[in-house]
Amino acid sequence: HAFLSAPLVLPAVLSPRRTDAFQNGAATARWLCASKSRPLAFGTGTSCGLLLACQGRRRCHRRGRLRRWILHAKSIFEVSSLADRQGVEVFSRMSSCGNGCVVVMKHDASEVSLPCCSGAAHDSETEEWRVLQFVVDSARGVCTQSITKVFAARSAGQLRACARTLALGYTRACVSVALSAAHALGSPLLEAAASPRALVIGLGAGSMPLWLGAQLPSRLRCDVVELDPTVVAAAMGALGFPRHVVRDCQGLLAAATDLFISDSDRLAVYLCDGAEFVAELAAIASGEFGYDLVIVDAFDQSGTIPAALCTEPFLSHLKALLRPSGAVALNLLASTETSDGIAGIVGGFSDALGGDTFSVCTPPPETGSMVFGFTRCHVPRGVGESLQAALRQSGCAIDAAVAAHFSIADCLDVDFLEVPPQVSEDIFRSCASDESSADNDFGRRIDSAPPTAGRRWRQHQNRQQHRQ
Repeated sequence: HAFLSAPLVLPAVLSPRRTDAFQNGAATARWLCASKSRPLAFGTGTSCGLLLACQGRRRCHRRGRLRRWILHAKSIFEVSSLADRQGVEVFSRMSSCGNGCVVVMKHDASEVSLPCCSGAAHDSETEEWRVLQFVVDSARGVCTQSITKVFAARSAGQLRACARTLALGYTRACVSVALSAAHALGSPLLEAAASPRALVIGLGAGSMPLWLGAQLPSRLRCDVVELDPTVVAAAMGALGFPRHVVRDCQGLLAAATDLFISDSDRLAVYLCDGAEFVAELAAIASGEFGYDLVIVDAFDQSGTIPAALCTEPFLSHLKALLRPSGAVALNLLASTETSDGIAGIVGGFSDALGGDTFSVCTPPPETGSMVFGFTRCHVPRGVGESLQAALRQSGCAIDAAVAAHFSIADCLDVDFLEVPPQVSEDIFRSCASDESSADNDFGRRIDSAPPTAGRRWRQHQNRQQHRQ
């Protein structure tokens, strides 16, 4: 309190570098007030500017707001550093699907009331972070797949996942893209009496399906498809994912049939190939069946999306299962996918679904993921209204109804890019027909697009290379 009441004379006694940091801190404070989901890390001079810049704000807001921001920054950087810290191994098993050794590491949670860790533990429980990793080989090292928070019983050793926490930025980006696009098209995601459906391809730690079921006011039914049984075993045994939702179905037909029989269950996990499951479901589904949102978060051992999830048959089956108000979110790792690969994947999804195409990136300090959004129909917009503005308006409506620990609308501001249809067609055509296109720069092949779109793509690629 005494520090906040000090006069604004600190820049005079600071070194030139600290003075610059002080000015940056003042700008940072104004930047923070415009968003509630931006992480923060600062040094001494910057923190002085950040604290003193808050003096102009009302006293009833400044101390609580600043404390929440510092706690939020601490939680974000604590979570992002878990992958690099040595924890306690609680699960280790070789994958039968080429994912190497599936390992789960345990870390103690240093704070119990941080904004990014919403959820309450009982008196007899402790809070822990669990990190799911794939150890493929010595050359490629360790791939951190997911981070989740669990509540562990002190005596019995039972686990339950914190369903209201999305610790990683890419998971928040995936649900933000899918929910905002579907809501903008009129999907009844926020109606208590409605029963929308969601499909998640790729389980991981199961944080996104649990969050969707716990946060949305509607009775959303979420179906999850996972190919690797070792990942499912790790989720149930070491990540607190509920065991009773995993279906014991022999064969694709049995799994697809069970989906209609157990229609009253809000969460179900099927152990099968995602592309084959979608094809079987499209063959037996009636015309009234459809998904409001689909999240594709599946990778092979090299960190790229499986080829079966990019083929024309899969995309046609996916379109058949998607309602007119439905949307698809696709997570891609820019660090493992080439520019040609991203261009071909985005072009294929965009051509198959036929609606709007856009992308966002994960916020720092977590970088490397690009989340693309695809819609079945074009998002309604006002005269002169951009796609980002229309989606952000839906994001604000969802934020007001969901009250999550992050802002869905703000997730749409991180390097948002609307991909024009002609750009996707040109990129996909060049990748499919020209084998030497790998020598061409990604930005040069979209020169036929509007100048703004091409410049944004090149800026985005330069940022990704700089972060790597």
